Amino acid sequence: VEFFGTQEVEQTPMKANAAQGTFYTLTLDYINVGNNRLNI
Repeated sequence: VEFFGTQEVEQTPMKANAAQGTFYTLTLDYINVGNNRLNI
């Protein structure tokens, strides 16, 4: 995984839900595969 930009990487605790178990969510601004940006 490569991180680009000037902002620091932040850590976020995992969410726990008794009905769904423990999970992690994140918001993606964009995804690149090679030199191609995917439309998400």
